[in-house]
Amino acid sequence: MMDVCEVILLLISFNFLVAAQYSRPDVSMVTKDDSATCTSKYSSCEVKIDDSFRIPGPAGPMGPQGLIGPPGEKGETGSRGADGEKGPKGDTGNQGKKGDMGYPGAKGETGRKGEVGPPGQNGLPGTCYCAEPMVFGLSAESEGTDENPLKEICKTKGLPSGSYVAFPGDPIHISCNDTSYLTCVIFSATTTPVYNHTTTDKPFWLSEIRTLNTTEWYGLSREHIPWLQKQSVHGKQTLRIYYKNFQPKFGREDATISLLTWNDLILKPYPSETTPIFYTKTEMPEPCDPMTRDDCYVDVELVSETVNRLPIMDIRIDEVPGKNVQLRIQQKELCFG
Repeated sequence: MMDVCEVILLLISFNFLVAAQYSRPDVSMVTKDDSATCTSKYSSCEVKIDDSFRIPGPAGPMGPQGLIGPPGEKGETGSRGADGEKGPKGDTGNQGKKGDMGYPGAKGETGRKGEVGPPGQNGLPGTCYCAEPMVFGLSAESEGTDENPLKEICKTKGLPSGSYVAFPGDPIHISCNDTSYLTCVIFSATTTPVYNHTTTDKPFWLSEIRTLNTTEWYGLSREHIPWLQKQSVHGKQTLRIYYKNFQPKFGREDATISLLTWNDLILKPYPSETTPIFYTKTEMPEPCDPMTRDDCYVDVELVSETVNRLPIMDIRIDEVPGKNVQLRIQQKELCFG
């Protein structure tokens, strides 16, 4: 007879055996002796449990958080969200830089004639500076001759149109216009010698090639010019520039000719950052190839309400495509009034 312990052990073994036969390959009943057969007698059998067999126990406590893994791949762009509400108005920004001066505007319409004002008071008795028309060959007693040069410009004397001699002590020849009231210099030599630029292809002033002076360009001394300026309120000048072996440009960004005034302003054919004053140009009516001809020219004109800008004292060529550039300057007009 088996005792109670043997019975319990036999039941447990039987359950393991059933589990091994039907659902647990890691539990089996084996004999103690390889030559014997496992029977109901417990003394000849034993339960064999594989190391992989585990009876599930209760869930253990949650372990600590693991390390952060590497970033995943970038996802696809989501759809556009709804527009947000309009934000508040921002602060006023800093004032911007002053822009470039624009081109001169079109001439405005002539204003309507004003009403006639009341009569003025009677003036003091005047003095008549009436004079006979003067031309070369006047008598020695007449004003405006070699023997009796004018001491004032044409508009001050009220002279009729004609040619005169002015500036006692160092006479110059001038012409008077009784319509425009201008006093214009009569040039003894109208065209300068040729300026040859052969040393470099960099920008240059004509004065770098040969020293400039008012006598060579205008037939005037340094005393004549202040004398003309002092008695005038405006003036104008026209130069004709002959050029060879290069083509001048006059665009706002690529102008190649600059003028130096009597009071050291540098002028281009448009207003600049340093001055609103500019010269105008008139090119030849027909095309001219400066690489094959030496008579190509451009006329440049400066009209000024400030007389101390005249005359032009130097010319700069700002872009030179090569060497052997040639220029001549012809004086067309220099007038004060």
